Amino acid sequence: MGGKVGLFGIGLDRPEDGIKRITRDRANSTIVAGGSKETHERLVDTSARINSELKRRGETIASVRPQEFQEIVQRITEDK
Repeated sequence: MGGKVGLFGIGLDRPEDGIKRITRDRANSTIVAGGSKETHERLVDTSARINSELKRRGETIASVRPQEFQEIVQRITEDK
């Protein structure tokens, strides 16, 4: 059951400035879409911190165990 694995973040708040935001990090298989400027920046920062932690552990989004990924995300989002 092969396929691509990636991290997708979506901002659900409506931007007041009307700008449609999409940030793609091909190296880390990450896409962040939508949201206000603040929300989008927060999602980009969070995904960068997740990818940094995965790299520190010698893992990728494709190789990390789901439970371990959940723990990483929970710790990173609690730190904010």
